[in-house]
Amino acid sequence: MVDNIFGIKETGATGTRNTYTNNLLYMNSGVDWQLQNDLSHSGDVTADPQFVNYSQDGGGDYHLAPGSPAIDKGTPKFSPSTDLGGTPRPQGAAVDIGAYEYKYLHE
Repeated sequence: MVDNIFGIKETGATGTRNTYTNNLLYMNSGVDWQLQNDLSHSGDVTADPQFVNYSQDGGGDYHLAPGSPAIDKGTPKFSPSTDLGGTPRPQGAAVDIGAYEYKYLHE
């Protein structure tokens, strides 16, 4: 199963100072990155994000499951102080990649 052709692709008129750090890419049939203006990316994770319940139609549960490679791999520089559900960031050693911060409730 493939979800995307590209992971992150810049098209059209784009900035020369765009920053791409600490992204998680997975299930792309083409290339993970296609950037313009000689831009680069860093801190990437290329692995299954291990969501609680992934659904290709978007109706799943996108919280991180225990052991997700996204846990503690983000950066606070451009992260909001709370996740999509209102949970303060970070909950562990660092900010998590993605919309939801993993909660260490059952460990």
